[in-house]
Amino acid sequence: MLESDCAAFVPKASGFHMELLTGSSAEPYIEQMIEFRLKYFRVFPYLCEGTREEEMASVMRYIDSPTGHVLALKDENENFGGFLTGISILESSYSSEFGAVLTCPEKTFYIGEMIFAESFRGRDGIQRCLEYFHLIKEMGYKSVCCITVQRAENHPLKPEGYRDVSSLCKVLGFKKIE
Repeated sequence: MLESDCAAFVPKASGFHMELLTGSSAEPYIEQMIEFRLKYFRVFPYLCEGTREEEMASVMRYIDSPTGHVLALKDENENFGGFLTGISILESSYSSEFGAVLTCPEKTFYIGEMIFAESFRGRDGIQRCLEYFHLIKEMGYKSVCCITVQRAENHPLKPEGYRDVSSLCKVLGFKKIE
């Protein structure tokens, strides 16, 4: 059902498009996703030092799940430029934490990552994310949740000009929960 409902979701905008992938259709992107996770999670604000094996396990959670999928971003030459991952909150590694605070966890979709290469940022990505959220609602979910990392405003590793994710979350309609 997921694949047939999503087949039409390949919008073009600003020189890139997104392709919704489930199961084995996401396998060609596994290595690129792992590389992105290793690269971008090591920088501020995440500052994580994950291993290839840990990142592979995280990626495979979305690919192996019947509710999971990957939204791959590609440019006009089909070069990979980022991805979003998602899964039912009940199948996520945070199901118990979210289950305790959500009113309807069985109807909640978890966005695991939204990672765009620098060259893909600011190119209608927010609009594509909003379309993706609409698609999630069409799948029967009533809400979307995610986890963000926020560091102290004066963190010594904070790069100059860094913009925290809270403004993006606000534009996308997220509300903070404890």
